[in-house]
Amino acid sequence: MKEQLLKLEQVFAKAKGERVELGLAKDATDLANELSKYKEVEAEIRKKAIKSYNTIVGEKSNVSKVLTDSKKAIKDFEKTGTKAEKVVKELERASKELGISLDKLKPYGVLKDALKKSTEAARDISRQVAYLEPTLKAINTID
Repeated sequence: MKEQLLKLEQVFAKAKGERVELGLAKDATDLANELSKYKEVEAEIRKKAIKSYNTIVGEKSNVSKVLTDSKKAIKDFEKTGTKAEKVVKELERASKELGISLDKLKPYGVLKDALKKSTEAARDISRQVAYLEPTLKAINTID
């Protein structure tokens, strides 16, 4: 009887071991399947990264052109704005000398308004240049 109990214990131990092995094998298979997905994820991320890189590098010439055009616009404004300021001052001086109200002089109001709006526009362009210059510099480090 003792021998039979010992044999029975060995059979149970063997069955228990096989169940553990089967459980581990299933875990191993499940994990292998889950891990194999990461190769697909990496391929998709790589594809998106390449597309982003190409987009960024492709924008280099656009950013460069916008910067060039913006700087030229600022220079042009400075030249024209200086002339306009001189004319405004001369009109103000002349109106005082002649005793004419500037409210009645329509070109004065139009010029003054245009000068104000163009000054704001030039300031906005300068801000855009301030943002675009480091952007172009960053793009140049990529290429």
